[in-house]
Amino acid sequence: MKAPSILPLYLVLLLALLAGCSHQTNSIRDWEKNQDGPPDAIPDIDSIPEPIPHFEAKSRYGNPNQYVVFGKKYFVMDTAKGYDEVGHASWYGTKFDGRRTSSGDPYDIFAMSAAHKTLPLPTFVEVTNLDNGKHTIVRVNDRGPFHEGRIIDLSYSAATKLDIIGKGTGRVRVRAITDFGIPSSTVATAKPTSPALRPAKVLQTPRSISPVDPPKLFLQVGAFSQEANAQQLVARLNAEAFSGAHVAQAQKNGAALYKVRIGPMESKQSADAATKKLSKININSQLIRE
Repeated sequence: MKAPSILPLYLVLLLALLAGCSHQTNSIRDWEKNQDGPPDAIPDIDSIPEPIPHFEAKSRYGNPNQYVVFGKKYFVMDTAKGYDEVGHASWYGTKFDGRRTSSGDPYDIFAMSAAHKTLPLPTFVEVTNLDNGKHTIVRVNDRGPFHEGRIIDLSYSAATKLDIIGKGTGRVRVRAITDFGIPSSTVATAKPTSPALRPAKVLQTPRSISPVDPPKLFLQVGAFSQEANAQQLVARLNAEAFSGAHVAQAQKNGAALYKVRIGPMESKQSADAATKKLSKININSQLIRE
């Protein structure tokens, strides 16, 4: 009687190996499908206002003295003051949308935010694209990017404003903003003091000086180059029962700019309440004093 051949055993092992490779390939393809990317519906990014730099206490989370990622140790700065660095920026999108950031905030691809390896959380920074001169302000509230040569990971909106979405990365300058000073809107509307109104004169003739009205408060929710787009947003706000929504026309680089605002607001408290209501319908706002 002939001894049974061992060839079928090799065939079985070969088929099992091929099946394993096929499964591995399918797994890689499934992983690739879940890679990061832009949103399906892209809003008017220009209507998303930049955050206004202001003092914030360090986050309860995300600020250890040191931490380790991929075997490399990182030391978190005590202060962002003086930070100014040139390097490459990347961005992260829908894959992380809604996930918890290192500071505890949920990541929002339409917020003007960013991730940094060592800056205190949160920190406001100005990011400038050195290839085209475009710049924007973002709030750093997350950790990353952990790729060699990259110094900041931008939200989808921030990367779009800097025009680095197509390339995926861009050469940038990142400068921390720690001296908040007077808001630029206040500086722009301030008028030079005339010689007759110097402090010494004011003290001598206080009755001749009229009381100064407090600044009016507005919520700016968008800025458009086309008036039709601005009016469309006003109509939406009116439908959501936001009283005082209107279009304020301005000039930017010699071209008309149509700003959508709500107000004037009765108080800072009413502005805060309206801001929360706007966030529930996915509209960002910026407090303006005039």
